[in-house]
Amino acid sequence: MVGVYLSGHPLSEYEEELDKKATTNSSEIADIKDQEEENKIIKDGSRVVMGGIIIKKQNKITKNNNMMAFVTLEDLYGTFEGIVFPKVYESCKDVLYEDSIVLIEGTINAAEDDAPKLICNKISELKKSTTNVSKHKENKLYIKVKDKNHYMKIKNELFTNISKYNGNDCVIIYSELEKANMVLPKNYWIDASNKNLINDLKTLLGETNVVLK
Repeated sequence: MVGVYLSGHPLSEYEEELDKKATTNSSEIADIKDQEEENKIIKDGSRVVMGGIIIKKQNKITKNNNMMAFVTLEDLYGTFEGIVFPKVYESCKDVLYEDSIVLIEGTINAAEDDAPKLICNKISELKKSTTNVSKHKENKLYIKVKDKNHYMKIKNELFTNISKYNGNDCVIIYSELEKANMVLPKNYWIDASNKNLINDLKTLLGETNVVLK
């Protein structure tokens, strides 16, 4: 789940460009190992484009005395790990720093037992769209869950409910244990003015776990 930002997520202003250029996100690659092989769209070796903000960078010197890096990035849906080998590091070091907002072309590495990682082939600065006229979303629906496991248990039923009421209002999942927010993709945004939806969600999750702001 993504971190909490008092002034809004740093990537919100880049959402239009991410929609145009990114081919996947952290939530989708995190679910790779839980999917049946025949249902996988993204798998080990898939070439993808992802965007995010670098929240952690760890440099390492190779045996050949070259610099490489391990980076943790955050997008609007969660976090993911990237590996930057020396040749790519040298070509992108000017944008490779914490809080840098970047676009990465890379290859998914999901062969190991660890969480899937992105082998970075090209890293560039992600620039705001000059035509970005996105308006502030007046309504936001917050759904509180106990933790990530709780969210995974109710995810299918939750999505079934909200998919009936498509709209322009943002849906945010809040994990009580991790104290973190996760913004759902736009295709799961809702019409928050629909009382039937709010009532259905309160029945599913409890009166105090569904808040409209």
